[in-house]
Amino acid sequence: MSKKVLLIGCGDLGSRHLQAAVAVHEIGELHVIDPNPASIELAKTRIFEVADRNKDMKIFWHDRFISEAGGGDLCIIPTQARVRPEVFRRASEELGYKKFFIEKIVADSMQGFDDMLILADRKELKVWVNCQTRTYSIHAQIKKLIDPSESVTFLLYGGNHGLACNGVHAADLFLFYDGSDEIKGSSALIDDILHPVKRGKDLFDLSGTLTGYTRKGSRCIISFSPGQDSPANVIIMTRHHKFFIDHTSAMAMESHAKENWVWKERPWQENILVSFMSKKFIRQMLLEASSALPTLEQTRPSHQFILEGLLPHFNRLMRTSNNYCPVT
Repeated sequence: MSKKVLLIGCGDLGSRHLQAAVAVHEIGELHVIDPNPASIELAKTRIFEVADRNKDMKIFWHDRFISEAGGGDLCIIPTQARVRPEVFRRASEELGYKKFFIEKIVADSMQGFDDMLILADRKELKVWVNCQTRTYSIHAQIKKLIDPSESVTFLLYGGNHGLACNGVHAADLFLFYDGSDEIKGSSALIDDILHPVKRGKDLFDLSGTLTGYTRKGSRCIISFSPGQDSPANVIIMTRHHKFFIDHTSAMAMESHAKENWVWKERPWQENILVSFMSKKFIRQMLLEASSALPTLEQTRPSHQFILEGLLPHFNRLMRTSNNYCPVT
């Protein structure tokens, strides 16, 4: 049966989700909502970059919410965090959507996040968050080798000043390994710099280091340095194993106590581009009503760790007393 999908927001990131959607041949009708004409023009251009696109798909473009876009099978929301709770509410209450694929950071405050959770629970919605790092095959392989009862030391470090946007990915991956439902904040060493981001003139990110721990004794260290563009790398350690993962290069190394900690390469080849992975996630959500991605509820601890950990520092640097983080 042909599926109907709604995409709300088709800017730079949203147009990558659009590329994924147009390659899903089970979708017969795709509606795109974005009030920005430049975003729609960008999206229309990027469709033709998709070699295996569904040329029979009917695509409808809208600059506002419209009833013709309602009643579909899946709603994808890659908007900015500040507007996502309201967009989510309208897509559910006005357009009748029950399944959602949303970007992170989910909301710019825990109040906004919890409002979405309450609505999802009340209306029995299925909501998955695009914390895709935990779905990489290398992490499934490594997790199988680790005794789930043991504590984990998790370190993610790099440049690109990504403590907010990239930090949520890191915190979610840490919880994937640890299995806990809470990260307790321990300390924060945040640089005195507001880093502008491309998605809005009044949106920022931070650099520095956040640390946390779980009741199992696992430790999480997330560190981004300013003034450099090195991609983030991950180190995972237990009493018996040590792993190094470079996501950008799709390279992993491992060493084990029983092998005298000698490093060796662990083979890993995988396409982790958003336009490729989102195609897989969309098909899962449409055809199986499931996904390898975490649910909205499962990502609450990672968002709480990042948003509550960074809020005092955003306020300090901006000389404000906001209850939200100005993040994308």
